[in-house]
Amino acid sequence: SGKGTYGALLAAHFLDSSFISVGDILRESSATNKNLASILRSGVLVDDATVNDAVMHSLINRFRAKEESRKDLVILDGYPRTSTQASLLSKWPAILRPSFAIHVDVPDDICTTKLLGRRKCSICNGSFNINEV
Repeated sequence: SGKGTYGALLAAHFLDSSFISVGDILRESSATNKNLASILRSGVLVDDATVNDAVMHSLINRFRAKEESRKDLVILDGYPRTSTQASLLSKWPAILRPSFAIHVDVPDDICTTKLLGRRKCSICNGSFNINEV
């Protein structure tokens, strides 16, 4: 539905901000978490508690590594995705708790059109959409 595209554009627009994809966090975390790697390989949805832990620990590690230390705004693509994930945020350290969330609601027919038009270049690895949506 374009969340990643719009999230990255928002991050680029606001100085002192960064864009982080929860899908990327899960793939990175799966390198050291065999259970998560197995879930991702199986294609089933990752449970809310596992997603929550992966996102929270990734943000903690980023801040400890000072990658995001001067960033005032972090845009998370894909979190929280469920009401359970939203409720788990109360267990996060206060410094990491989001101050707001944006819900993007795209009609099903637009999502279908976008999905069917997605292409990835085998040469440059760039993504584009032949349906121009």
